[in-house]
Amino acid sequence: MKCLQCNFENSDTAKFCDHCGILLYASYRAHIRNNKVITEEIVATLPILPTKRKRDKTLKMLRIVISIVGMILLITILMMFFILATEEPT
Repeated sequence: MKCLQCNFENSDTAKFCDHCGILLYASYRAHIRNNKVITEEIVATLPILPTKRKRDKTLKMLRIVISIVGMILLITILMMFFILATEEPT
C-alpha cells in the first residue's frame, strides 16, 4: 500500500507508513479531503474496514436469545406461583 504523504511503498498489511509513520488509512482520507476527488485507483487500494452489519446481526441475535430466556423464566416463575397458590394447606 502506497503512502500518499511520502509515497513510500508499504506492505499490504501495514497500518502505519514505515517511512513517515502516518496512519495509512488516515493518509488516504486526507488525500481525498484535499483533492475532493476519489479515483478508482485510490478506492481500489483503500483498506477494507469491517462493516457494522455482522456486528448488528450478532447483537440482534443476542437480544432475541435473551428475550426468549427471559420469557421462559417469567413463565416458569408464574407457573410456580400459580401452583403454590392453588395448593390446599395441609
